[in-house]
Amino acid sequence: MEAKNKTKFILFSAIGIFLFLIPIPYLNSFTIPVGILIDAVKSVIHDYTLVPLILFIVINAIFTVITVLFKPKFIMEHKWLSANLNVAPLYVVSRVLGAIFAVMYYFQVGPQMIIDANTGGVMIDLTRSLISVLTVISFTMPLLTEFGIMEFVGILISNVVRPLFKVPGRSAIDLITSWFGASSAAVLLTKQQYDRGY
Repeated sequence: MEAKNKTKFILFSAIGIFLFLIPIPYLNSFTIPVGILIDAVKSVIHDYTLVPLILFIVINAIFTVITVLFKPKFIMEHKWLSANLNVAPLYVVSRVLGAIFAVMYYFQVGPQMIIDANTGGVMIDLTRSLISVLTVISFTMPLLTEFGIMEFVGILISNVVRPLFKVPGRSAIDLITSWFGASSAAVLLTKQQYDRGY
């Protein structure tokens, strides 16, 4: 069993390091492999994400308002739903406004500063791109977080990371990903570690 665990640690951690931390040549430049995967997924699904995105934004806003005003039991008793829908007033307002602006952009109705391709269009396109990022990162990030490489590197360099940045050694991989890897991956990795209390 020990040998099996060591093999999993070495194999999956090596794949994770390669995907997130090793720059490789790509389109006359260098990027990390996970960035190439994101581009590949985006090229396949991007054209089909507009309507699902608008629907998600609108449904999210509706359920947020319902939750804050009426506190439905099935939402309030569900940890994940309650945490994401029972939010502060500022978030309620921003979600409702976001839904209104998204619908206005989709139907091209309203002020030009909202529906123009250089304003609303840029925001919608950026959000659509995040779908590809989240799709890839959700499948690849466990290679960095679930097989021991964060703890291993953390032990090795905790004496450097802790005094310099006032964070646990475990965050060393997070720091490296932030500096050399995909910024979106680093943001998601940081949030995951924060949510877990590391």
